[in-house]
Amino acid sequence: MKANTKVILKTEKYEDDKYNPRNLVGLVLEKEGRFHPVEVRWSNDIKNAYYANELTIVEELNQIL
Repeated sequence: MKANTKVILKTEKYEDDKYNPRNLVGLVLEKEGRFHPVEVRWSNDIKNAYYANELTIVEELNQIL
């Protein structure tokens, strides 16, 4: 995954908490995680790392105003 990609947590492998929030959008960081290949900063400002298959890319929706 590329840096600055918006993602949500897809896996239910981890407890839903502030470190693994299923209801927040996160941003993939440039550097790799220490134990997992994709490091994410959640919108609650917590960082955690995952495998790419544990995340879903959020599609940007164009809104007509």
